[in-house]
Amino acid sequence: MIKHFCIYALLTIVNFSIFAQSQSATDSANATISTALSSADTTQYEDTLNISPDAIYITVHRGEMNPYKKKYATSLYAMINASPDDVTSFWKNKFKNEYAVSLRPKKNMLIGKELNLLEISSRVITMYALIEQDQNQTKLNVCLEVNKGIFTDSASYPDDYNKLKKFIHNSVKQYYVDYYNGVLHNLDDQNQALLKQKQSVLTEKNKLNQSLIRNNQEVSSARKTKLANTTTVSKSEGRIRLNEERLRVYTDKIAALEAQMLEIKSQPDTSIAHSEAKLERIHLIEKDIKRTTSESAKAEKSILKADKSMTKADIKIEQSMDTIEQQIQEIDADKRSLEQKDKELKIINKKLDIKSIQMEQVNRKIRNIF
Repeated sequence: MIKHFCIYALLTIVNFSIFAQSQSATDSANATISTALSSADTTQYEDTLNISPDAIYITVHRGEMNPYKKKYATSLYAMINASPDDVTSFWKNKFKNEYAVSLRPKKNMLIGKELNLLEISSRVITMYALIEQDQNQTKLNVCLEVNKGIFTDSASYPDDYNKLKKFIHNSVKQYYVDYYNGVLHNLDDQNQALLKQKQSVLTEKNKLNQSLIRNNQEVSSARKTKLANTTTVSKSEGRIRLNEERLRVYTDKIAALEAQMLEIKSQPDTSIAHSEAKLERIHLIEKDIKRTTSESAKAEKSILKADKSMTKADIKIEQSMDTIEQQIQEIDADKRSLEQKDKELKIINKKLDIKSIQMEQVNRKIRNIF
């Protein structure tokens, strides 16, 4: 219905000021809300809304106008702090929507013929509304024609004159109320957008916290894995040293047994009994060599197994260290992101506080239109 030109953008300074015609420009001081937040990268946020703290007193004045050529009429007018286009649109829509009347435009005038509106007059009248710029305001100037060339005034038609005066007053008040309701609607849209943005940031924070927990758990698990494999390496090294010592002992023992067997074989047989005894001793030495060789093979196998286990453990340790390093980097990134989200939330909450104050300002302004 009314074309509102006060569309707000986030992080944009919004300025508008409505003041009463009865007050001078020097009395129209503005109440300003200004909040600035400096983040780590020195960016600032400022949201300013200027609204006159004074009440709006609508005054309808007696005037005159020239509705058509060489004819002057007594009129009533009010000053509105709006553009002529907005007032013209408001006046046309009011009659169209509330009275099903289409006003005819003629230059900067709107004309309604054969109107039967008891709210304005008990007669069938023609209404002329002249809408024109007057310095920083728009002048809504209205007169009523009851017959050709006969216009209402306070002397001849006091009832119609007073009805028109009240009608203009109430219409201008309606304009301001509709205007400020539009401002409230815009502020509420901004408020809802901020709440949606806040919920989005909170959701992102929750995801980051979950990621932080997950990464910390992975670091803890990787450290446990590293510790377990370090223990495995240590045990494997111990087993290798033990079996290498056993292998050395077995090798020396085999060498000693083989030397002993050669010595026995080199002895001459002095008798059958002596020969049988030599064979028996050689047989026992061979069994001992065989048993020691078997133990030596086991030791070698144990060394190979321990070495393989140690190699696997070393690989797992390296993987664990890589995982720990990667997860620590991700944890640091999550922490930085969380700090940024906290800054964003701080700014959003400040904006919400400002919107709340701005909406209260506008509501107070609406209550103070007289």
